[in-house]
Amino acid sequence: MARILTPITPIDLNPKQGIGLDLPFEGDKLFDVNYLTKNQVKANLINLFLTSPGERLQNPFFGVGLKKYLFENEIDEGSLQSNIQQQVDQYIYGITVQNIDLDLNRDENSLNITFTYSFIFEEKPQQLEITLQ
Repeated sequence: MARILTPITPIDLNPKQGIGLDLPFEGDKLFDVNYLTKNQVKANLINLFLTSPGERLQNPFFGVGLKKYLFENEIDEGSLQSNIQQQVDQYIYGITVQNIDLDLNRDENSLNITFTYSFIFEEKPQQLEITLQ
């Protein structure tokens, strides 16, 4: 019987080696550390979505800047989706965008984004949901 091998990043083989910082920053510790690549990719995506262009030093084009869309009178969903796609393609390695679902509630000034993606080292699709109010 054939066995299906799941690819794994070499850094995930060492359970004591931290890859990056987890979001959000909370709890008794100053920082929580991610030990798995898929968790760090999710944290990187959150950082990419919530950072506004010009906010990051030495990289003025980094970030989707979702907060600026929150109080816009008209949001071009196609433009926002292409901005997200372009930023992910440029700054997050190994991600394939499968679906970007935007839900704008003008009465409550809230924007809900459901981002479905696949990661080269993970078989099943991952989902990230961000709500801004």
